[in-house]
Amino acid sequence: MKRLTILPISILALCFVACSNPDKSPENAGKSSMDKFKSYSVDVLSPTSDIFESIENVEVMMLEQTDESLLTFVSKSLSVEDHFVIKNGNKSELLIYSEQGKFIRKINNQGDGPQEYRSIWDLWIEGNLIGIYDNLSKRIVKYDLEGNFIEAQRISTPATHVHYYNGGYALDVSNSLVDDSLKYNVMLIDEKMSRKALIAPYENRKNGGIVWYLNNFTDYGSKLLYQNTFGDTIYTLKENNAIPLLSIDFGNEWVWKDTEIYTDPQKQRQLMSEKGMVKMFFMLVSEKQVFFTTLKNNGLFVLDRATGNYRRFDMKKKTPGKFMLNGLKWEENRMLFGTDSGDIGEFLSQLNPNQVKFRTGSTLEEIESSENPLLIWIKFKDQL
Repeated sequence: MKRLTILPISILALCFVACSNPDKSPENAGKSSMDKFKSYSVDVLSPTSDIFESIENVEVMMLEQTDESLLTFVSKSLSVEDHFVIKNGNKSELLIYSEQGKFIRKINNQGDGPQEYRSIWDLWIEGNLIGIYDNLSKRIVKYDLEGNFIEAQRISTPATHVHYYNGGYALDVSNSLVDDSLKYNVMLIDEKMSRKALIAPYENRKNGGIVWYLNNFTDYGSKLLYQNTFGDTIYTLKENNAIPLLSIDFGNEWVWKDTEIYTDPQKQRQLMSEKGMVKMFFMLVSEKQVFFTTLKNNGLFVLDRATGNYRRFDMKKKTPGKFMLNGLKWEENRMLFGTDSGDIGEFLSQLNPNQVKFRTGSTLEEIESSENPLLIWIKFKDQL
């Protein structure tokens, strides 16, 4: 059995999962103009831009530091009932904060017991409950915001990632054949863990030998999106279908342009040694813009869905080093990032004071005196 490399999260580089491309034929009837399939050409080696020239405004919120709430970095952030649910870096624990960033409680139920989890691989909100996919025990475990155990259910099918969907769950099954012969990227199951449908078929599996940590199912308003491992396209899940929403065309910098590379790890490594080559990337999509970054850290990208214009941002600071922004999700038209409190003063100094808002209870002095990371919402300009 081949072993997969599991990549850790860094603050700057997003980690992603994806796989072979299903059929890209768009089903555009009845869609809004922005949800009609489009492909965008992107040059990953295009000149970099100053990120501050593309920022309209920001909002900053501290995450209170106590003896119980020491954060390494924010690897996941969810919102429910005026609370933030923060996953603490690579640790299998959750920290609950108020909407002003005040620490409320820690949930750490790691263990081998029936009401515990061995890992927090994927995380979502299910009604007013916290849903966890424990990939080590192949279970979905649910808790309330108090950390009380609600239920646990075992998944019989190997799944790389899981997300709540339409009263049941969407499973990424792209990493292995279903029933030993079926080639699909997504399996839909109901609340009783019974199979409902297999969607997003593929012809040839790309053997990239890597599993990313971030969930490749992402929220898009009330909809759910899916991006395959090593894929260039993101899909909208609609009932029992996966409909292509958009794709990024990297031209000759795309590692997977020839099918002969799919099963040739040596050739993949050779191509990845070349400047600008893209083997995998991950998109976070809003109604108007797309945020993405690549495995080789070619910079942070923001793309305008209406025009196709994009900016590639170099995150170098005026002092040595780089600003580290960990893209978490879109909240309406603002991108939410986790970042280091030690860098925030220099970051905000590049903006005008009227572009900066501190959430109630947060001040720059308090943030800079804390070792905890913080949350920052960035509204990028509509015209890139």
